[in-house]
Amino acid sequence: MSDKTPSTPQDIIFLLDSSGSMASMGDEPLQALNAFVSSQAALNIPGSTFSLWYFSHELEKVVDDRPLDVVGEVKRYNPGGMTALFDAMGTAISTKLEKEQVRNVVCVTLTDGEENASQRYTSADIRELVKKAEDEYNWKFVFLGANQDAFASGASVGVHTCAQFDCEEGGLEDVVRESSQAIGRFRSGSDTNEISLSSYQGTSCKRRKANTSSSTRQELVRSVSNASPSI
Repeated sequence: MSDKTPSTPQDIIFLLDSSGSMASMGDEPLQALNAFVSSQAALNIPGSTFSLWYFSHELEKVVDDRPLDVVGEVKRYNPGGMTALFDAMGTAISTKLEKEQVRNVVCVTLTDGEENASQRYTSADIRELVKKAEDEYNWKFVFLGANQDAFASGASVGVHTCAQFDCEEGGLEDVVRESSQAIGRFRSGSDTNEISLSSYQGTSCKRRKANTSSSTRQELVRSVSNASPSI
């Protein structure tokens, strides 16, 4: 049974794919991200925080548990590299579980490709972490994917609230907007038990993708501390 009430802080973690293929979507990922943050901040749920991670074959913590109501516009996003999805999810979840406030978290992962570069975590590791976070700390997970069966990909890491989007112009913004509305209903108490997504099934990415070449693996996490309101 959920211990969430409308006044309970609902922290958000957003993992945004920054691999090379995302470059084909131009400014749309940033526009969708900033609209998401703005809509969640507008709910005015006291005490909520926001964390943002970019992931390719590297992982970058861009915003670290910043109060949601003071997160400014994110302006920097430079896609490149491969897709270490498991490392991104594993590191982001584990990092949050070490914080003082660990309950009632919504974790969103958005990617346009499948895992191909992780070195530390496997899909089994992520399933275990997801289950622990859900069962012990009342987390909710959302998986948004393109160029794959997003429902199968989400299920492979234990996530069952999924949506599949089209990389045609506007497709990413549409699915993030729909997801933000569903998450907003959940966080505000309108949907008290689950985050419910109702569309974006069975589409595929047709936009020409940027070239992604193998890169030498660098440090797994590059943290940006003391983020300013404009990031």
